[in-house]
Amino acid sequence: MEDSWLPKVGGREKLEKELGEGFVFHEYPGGVVVQAGPRPLFGDVNWKEDLPHYKKLARALKPIRVEYDDSLGQGGVFDVRKTREWFDRFDKDKW
Repeated sequence: MEDSWLPKVGGREKLEKELGEGFVFHEYPGGVVVQAGPRPLFGDVNWKEDLPHYKKLARALKPIRVEYDDSLGQGGVFDVRKTREWFDRFDKDKW
């Protein structure tokens, strides 16, 4: 996340406090990457893999989330509805 976005979510200190344990902040020149949990997860809906760290981070970053009114990618895999579902998937308590 570019440094200019941090104030829009209350600043780094507030974000770190809000997220709590299980999140690692990796700095780079001009920004920070927030690692949600100890390792990447797929969030496989067929296996009902819950993603609590991802959901918590999504709620914290919602004020700066992109509004996307087009399809994601090409080839018809994601139409507009599926694109919105993809971006909103972490807002749900359960898959």
